[in-house]
Amino acid sequence: MRVPFGRAVVLAAVPADPVPGSGPKSVFTSANGGRTFHLAGHPGDSGNAGLIAMPPGNPQVITLTATSGAGYLYRSADDGKTWGMATYFDGGVGFRDLAYASATTGYMVHYGGSPAIAYGKGLMKTASAGANWRTIPIP
Repeated sequence: MRVPFGRAVVLAAVPADPVPGSGPKSVFTSANGGRTFHLAGHPGDSGNAGLIAMPPGNPQVITLTATSGAGYLYRSADDGKTWGMATYFDGGVGFRDLAYASATTGYMVHYGGSPAIAYGKGLMKTASAGANWRTIPIP
């Protein structure tokens, strides 16, 4: 992924204190290919950290998934300083394959195994850099 000034960005999310089902999370970024990292911020405590992504060309946005008894989608639009959260009351189904195709368009799969359309979810899309997600019907 390329960001301004040609720096490569690497993201990492780790639990600050591993607790089953929830606990503090820390998100780190690296602008030198992972040689060194700096703390970007702390999303909320709900859920265990899962996937993390940043839209290409939009490096201030970070999206993080988490699951426990529900699915959680965390988003920061200011390099990790502050975080918003959307909760999916789905029994902790989970998210898979979170990726951005452009600075605003991204996709992820919301499921917990088979079938892929668990709890009426499935393929989800954002056209707002993760600010809003909608389910796309799979024929």
